[in-house]
Amino acid sequence: MGKRAFDQIFDEVSIFMSKKKPYDPSDPPFVLGIQGTEDEFVTFDRSVHEVRRERRKGACGDLPKTRCLVFEWRNVDMSDQEELSERFDEIFFEVYEWLPRQGPGSRESTARALAICGELPEEPVIYDMGCGSGAQTLDLAALSGGTITAIDSHAPLIVKLEQEVKARGLQERVRPIVGDMAEPPAAPGSVDLIWSEGAAYFLGVEAALSLWRPLLRPRGYLAFTEAVWLRTDPPKAVLEMWHKEYPSITDVGANLAIARRCGYEIQGHFTLPESDWWDQFYAPMEERIAALRQIYAGDDRALWVLDEIHGEVELHRQFGDYYGYEFIILRAVA
Repeated sequence: MGKRAFDQIFDEVSIFMSKKKPYDPSDPPFVLGIQGTEDEFVTFDRSVHEVRRERRKGACGDLPKTRCLVFEWRNVDMSDQEELSERFDEIFFEVYEWLPRQGPGSRESTARALAICGELPEEPVIYDMGCGSGAQTLDLAALSGGTITAIDSHAPLIVKLEQEVKARGLQERVRPIVGDMAEPPAAPGSVDLIWSEGAAYFLGVEAALSLWRPLLRPRGYLAFTEAVWLRTDPPKAVLEMWHKEYPSITDVGANLAIARRCGYEIQGHFTLPESDWWDQFYAPMEERIAALRQIYAGDDRALWVLDEIHGEVELHRQFGDYYGYEFIILRAVA
């Protein structure tokens, strides 16, 4: 969507809001026939209410899909932040626990990164930090002869991984545990490979690399993915999102410098392809959100949370070339 179209939308919605009577929960959605695309979105806040675009079949009448934006009131009371936070966490996990992956990734990218760890023993000791439901854990089990300890703090995800490990007969090689990746149950100098897809940022990259370095055997490997800037000129909406979600995001070069400071050599790195964002992450997320919107129809607070989560997807759809995930493969300096 070009700037002209966006400004037109903003102006028309602003005029509408300024003339509108006080909020009434019975207010129907309203439609604007504006030039745009199905891949664009706009969010406007009004006091404790929110008005957002909805994609609804038939809502636009005879207007083509590319010229229709449907806005709907959300009666969300923002005054009780503690209750709202609890509700957010509840719906968030209803979305994320269902996903095959809790972040961008693929078996192909896992295999590519593992291949860079070229001098692993035949049966390496591997720790998967912040494993989620363990898609990459199971990939590592298939791609290596190693034994894997998979750690995550969210018990339902570990239960999901345990069930899959049992179904595949991997109990002797894969050990899922509920735990803190800042305090993994590994003796110093006992691990051949530390793996972490999309989780190191919870600790902060420098803190994670520093904490995990003593666990590695001499010349052991560490592979992790990290959100990075791919361009130096991100739009305001992108900056605001990352400032809220991960203000420490930086570029690839800065992450490599952190790794060297923490006692590692750079073995290789690559940017995850766009398919890694969609095939097992955003596409199933949109499917799950659509299903939950049906379940929670009429529950404005739940629908608000789903809107917030889906906003990340829409932002990436529009601006994904400004940021990405980098797979960084390191080796401990002797």
